[in-house]
Amino acid sequence: KNAEFDWWRDDLRVECKHSQIRWFKARYAWICSWRNIKFDKCDELLLVIYSPCGLHIFNHNKQHRVSRTGSVARAAFGDSVSVQGPHGERNWSCALSAMIADLESA
Repeated sequence: KNAEFDWWRDDLRVECKHSQIRWFKARYAWICSWRNIKFDKCDELLLVIYSPCGLHIFNHNKQHRVSRTGSVARAAFGDSVSVQGPHGERNWSCALSAMIADLESA
C-alpha cells in the first residue's frame, strides 16, 4: 500500500513529488509535471525537478498550476501540477530557468 505522505516533520505531513524535465512534442515545449497529488493528505508539498544541472526543490503552495480532476478520480488518483517553458524554446536550460521562476513566483 502506498503511504498517504512521505514523512513527518514536527507535526507536518510532508509529501515530496519529483519530475524530470522533458521535451513535450505536442506542446513544443519543455515541461515538468507531477501527478497523483492528494493535497488533503499532506500539510506540505515539495516539488522536485530533476534536470541535467541538478535537483531543484520547491515548497508548493497547493494552488499554483494545479490541474484538478473530478471528485471520483481525485479520491483515487489525486490531482496534478505542471509547469512548462516558453512555447518553442528548444534550449532546455532557458526553459528550466523560466519554470524555476514560475514556481518561485507562487
